[in-house]
Amino acid sequence: MFLLFLSSLVIFSSIYFWTHQKPHKFPPGPKWLPIVGCMFKFQELKNKCGYMYIAINELSQKYGSILGLKLGCQKFVIISGNDLLRKTLMKPEFQGRPDGFFFQVRAFGKRRGILFADGPFWYQSKRNTIKYISHIGFRHRLVDKYLTEEAKTLVSYLKKKITNNKEKIAMNKIFDVAVLNSLWVLLAGYRFDYNDVRLHNIFTTIHEAFESNDTLGGLISHFPFLRFIIPEISGYTSLMKRNFIRNGFLMKVDNIVVKLSFFHLD
Repeated sequence: MFLLFLSSLVIFSSIYFWTHQKPHKFPPGPKWLPIVGCMFKFQELKNKCGYMYIAINELSQKYGSILGLKLGCQKFVIISGNDLLRKTLMKPEFQGRPDGFFFQVRAFGKRRGILFADGPFWYQSKRNTIKYISHIGFRHRLVDKYLTEEAKTLVSYLKKKITNNKEKIAMNKIFDVAVLNSLWVLLAGYRFDYNDVRLHNIFTTIHEAFESNDTLGGLISHFPFLRFIIPEISGYTSLMKRNFIRNGFLMKVDNIVVKLSFFHLD
């Protein structure tokens, strides 16, 4: 019994010290609690301010332009101020991207794309993207033609909606398809119809994802193991549901691109 008590005490003390002790020269910030860090304090302040950037700004005014936070298992260093931001972003050691559970799920468990990749893969992706965009040319007449045609299509679509619907039109989502088409016609030579139901479903999923998850990853990113214990409360269930819808749409788009590629080869 004594050995069990002693072992539990050692384990608890180790966890307390490991999760409560700040690393050497870690930036100042709110006081940490064992395991959770300052997550509750930060969440309370965010709810009070309404927006994350206002909460971070308030903390920066109290602790300085270099702010240190620990939200669950993750540590964050947040900087503010134009001069400091410029100096930081010019240094290669600060060009890494987040690699938490939330971000891995979005990229099929791998580091892919432009936003959530770094290192050699990111440099190669960036170089290929710039090369392709430069080949097309932002000032090229072809780009102007596509953009003009898309703008005319959007105006025509809005006129039809105004004529057919007497209700007000929500403008916060009306540009989704137009923006996507402006880019996608250049990348894949294909544009989507404004009444594509599946496309509107994926846009709804994307909007819900941005509204329900914060930019720091949320609870599921701070405590990934909670997906096995409380999948609903942690947000894991809703996250996977949105990913399922998104992945189905991406597979459809991939099939379209493959068919277009064979068409151009023929």
